[in-house]
Amino acid sequence: MVGAVRILAYWTEDLSRDVAKMLPFAVLGVFLVGSTSIQWNEFATLLNSLPELAGSFLSSLVLLAILETLFRITTTLSRIRSKRWKRKRLQKEISKKTGRKVADIRQDIRDDGSLNLSAGSDVEEMQEAVEGGGRRAARGRLGRCAGFLTERPAGVTGRLV
Repeated sequence: MVGAVRILAYWTEDLSRDVAKMLPFAVLGVFLVGSTSIQWNEFATLLNSLPELAGSFLSSLVLLAILETLFRITTTLSRIRSKRWKRKRLQKEISKKTGRKVADIRQDIRDDGSLNLSAGSDVEEMQEAVEGGGRRAARGRLGRCAGFLTERPAGVTGRLV
């Protein structure tokens, strides 16, 4: 029963809460509706079989621990994968809007944590444009970068690295 609730917790949290709330009532209902009566000699039998029950309890506890570990690993890997996919998609979007290569954007972000044309293969080109007579072209490209960085896509937070 606990394993079923844990599996549901990784699938849908609300459903697992509902099942966890309803399960004790279902077990109570089964015992109340059962036609057998309680006899005192059954308690003595239960106490005599306590070591067997303890072994069964421990093996089911180990099974639940293994199940929980597998679900945690699977969930963590899927979250990492989805974050990487979102980050790559965002970097491609930045690349299209700024006219830079994705590799240059990654290198620039890894350099100092921000997208400011401080690293990448196009830094020398931008430096020459700024130092030479091409300030207008450089300003246009920097303006596109700055304009994009102020307009982040909705729902995207965190670093881009």
